[in-house]
Amino acid sequence: MQDFPLKEPGAAASPTEEYLAGYFDRVFADAPGHARAARADVLAAVRAADWGAARGHLVATVPHTKDRPNRGPALEKWGHMRLRSLLAREEFPERFREADVACQFTSVGSIRAGYLEELRESFRAGRFGGAPSAGGRLRLVYPTAEEVRWSLPDGWAAGGSIPGGAGNVDKLTRIGEGGGGGGPLWHRWQAFAPGPRPAHGGPLGRGQAMPHLKALSRYLARPGGAGAELAWFLLTSHNLSGAAWGWLQLKGTQLKTNHYEMGVLFTPATEAAFRAHPHRAFSCTPARPVTADPCPGGAPPGGAVRFATMTLDAARNAVAQPLGAPAGGPGGPVVGLPVPFPLPPTPYAGPDEPWKWDVAYLDADGSPLEDIRGRTWTGI
Repeated sequence: MQDFPLKEPGAAASPTEEYLAGYFDRVFADAPGHARAARADVLAAVRAADWGAARGHLVATVPHTKDRPNRGPALEKWGHMRLRSLLAREEFPERFREADVACQFTSVGSIRAGYLEELRESFRAGRFGGAPSAGGRLRLVYPTAEEVRWSLPDGWAAGGSIPGGAGNVDKLTRIGEGGGGGGPLWHRWQAFAPGPRPAHGGPLGRGQAMPHLKALSRYLARPGGAGAELAWFLLTSHNLSGAAWGWLQLKGTQLKTNHYEMGVLFTPATEAAFRAHPHRAFSCTPARPVTADPCPGGAPPGGAVRFATMTLDAARNAVAQPLGAPAGGPGGPVVGLPVPFPLPPTPYAGPDEPWKWDVAYLDADGSPLEDIRGRTWTGI
């Protein structure tokens, strides 16, 4: 959550303002006639705010249409090409050059052969010590059937909000191995094995709660299971589908998309710019601020901002995991990001299988399996 002040008269529009206004302009252009009456009010509200202290970049998707195609200047404005273009402008430490990308989602669309590699090219974009990325696997984070079964508070019913159809999940399994850069494809939502009495575990104590969020991050695991350092983090509505992220057509000159989506990309550069901005601690409710000033004295002194995963301390407060000084120089401010699944993620093992919401779950004798509430699941 972040509050923004009103813009001073005559102040120039920020990139965030222009992007958000462009997004809503497209939303209303595609809306039914009766809904378009709100267009002027929404755009006026967007234009009235000063978005200069935005803590991240917006990454949206809008549908590709005949009248409003995603090509030319619009090719890199939406979907995974927007993310690719933003990351390509960034300079990351060389240590992330071969880092993996965790891609956590809660829905599986129909994925064609080669599509994971297209996404991988976008998700690993950027410069690393002056050179392009030299590797990095996609690690798909998606709940197992047993994680859904033993989740709280709803057990099987929680899977009703995780629409992974058997056809799409099985197809992704067939074509995906190796398509994400090699290594295992599927990874658990949490690290522990689910069961009738699973731990209330996970990095932030959300181990038994099924997700609906979607998140991506390029990360380096810390020694001894002490979390990870993040090159960047994206919190978004995009699920794993071409409809959401878009797929390239016409020899890469057009991005076909079907959905409306929105996400926020956090990078060390956006965090440093936020910390240096005079509106960094602005709150619409000063008596109850949204967040404390991250650096009351102004911009952080020396060293680049670094991102770390968070964990719960003895008092169950979320705290950033320590990173130590990076090789080749002093470390800058460490900012904790509340990634709710473990990094590195845990590969599926043994009987693990991805959740499929349209199948019945039965035991070896063909009897329905009961969940944590004693209920059964026969499929959507």
